[in-house]
Amino acid sequence: MANARIIELRASLMRAQSKIENLEYMKKQLTIQLDMELMDKYVG
Repeated sequence: MANARIIELRASLMRAQSKIENLEYMKKQLTIQLDMELMDKYVG
């Protein structure tokens, strides 16, 4: 039984890790977008 639980937890961890990576990517994209908009506003 313990093995099944470990596999289940590992799968859950992998899903969480994938979600974190997606959020980090979105954060990076939004930061770039924000920087560009701020530059347009104050420089352009």
